[in-house]
Amino acid sequence: MSLFFLCVKYDPRESTVSYGDLHKFAHEYTHFMEMNVKNWTGSASGNAIGKRNSCWIEEGFATFYGMAVGASPEDQSGSKRRKFLSDLLFNYDNNRKQPQGTLKAELERGNANTVKSLMAMLENTPWPCDETQNAYALGSLAAEALVASFGQEQMVKFYLSSASTGDWKKSFQSVFGLSVDTFYEKLTPYIASQFTEINFALPTPVVTSTPKPSVTASASPSQSAEPVVPISKTPAPKKITITCLKGKTIKKVTAVNPKCPAGYKKK
Repeated sequence: MSLFFLCVKYDPRESTVSYGDLHKFAHEYTHFMEMNVKNWTGSASGNAIGKRNSCWIEEGFATFYGMAVGASPEDQSGSKRRKFLSDLLFNYDNNRKQPQGTLKAELERGNANTVKSLMAMLENTPWPCDETQNAYALGSLAAEALVASFGQEQMVKFYLSSASTGDWKKSFQSVFGLSVDTFYEKLTPYIASQFTEINFALPTPVVTSTPKPSVTASASPSQSAEPVVPISKTPAPKKITITCLKGKTIKKVTAVNPKCPAGYKKK
C-alpha cells in the first residue's frame, strides 16, 4: 500500500507565494502517480523497475499539473503564473552572477539553439540535474504544449510507455510522433511568448462620456430624444428720433415710439 503525506503552509497575503502554495498539492500528487506507474527506479525488493524520466519531464509535468489543477482558480488573468515561472529562473542568473531577468530576456528572443541548450541541461535522470529550477519552469511549458497539442490521454500513454521501456526519448518519439530535438525547436516560440509580458497585457478600459441625444434625418420616431427646433433671432426694434419745440427751446427725443415731453410739441 502506498502512503502519501503533504504538508503545506498556505499564506494568502502574498499573491505569488499563495499561488505557489496552491500548486503544490497537485504537483506532489503527480509524483505520487509517477510512483504508481512504476516510473521511478527502485522497489521494496531493491530491484529496478523502469527508469526515471528526465528532470524537465519529472518536475516540469508536476509543475504544470500543479498550476493547471491546483493554482489556476486564483489566477484568472495568468499574471501570477507568469511571475511564478519567471521567479523560477532566478537561480540560473544568480549562479552566473547575472542580473535577475537575464535568462528571461534571452528566452523572449525565441532562439531555438538557446532552448535546446537549456533543455539538454535538464535531460539527466534525477538526481543530480543541472539547473533544476529551470526544469520546473521550462518543463511545465513543455507539458502545456504537449497537453494542448496531443491531449491528456497521450500524456498518460507516455508515462506508461517510458515506465515500460526505460527509455524516455524512445517513448517520446513513439507516443508523440516527433523526436525530442524537433520538439525543442517547435517549443521555442511558445516559450518565448510566455516570457514576453506584452503578450499578457490586459486591455485598458476606455472611459467615454455619456453621449448626448441628437436628432438626425434618419432618427426613428420611437427615439426618446426630443427634436431640436432651430430658433431664429428677431431683429431689435428700430429707434426713431423726433424734434420737440417749446417756445424757442428745442429738444430731440430718441425712442422706439418717441413722444414729446409735456409742454413740448412735435416739430
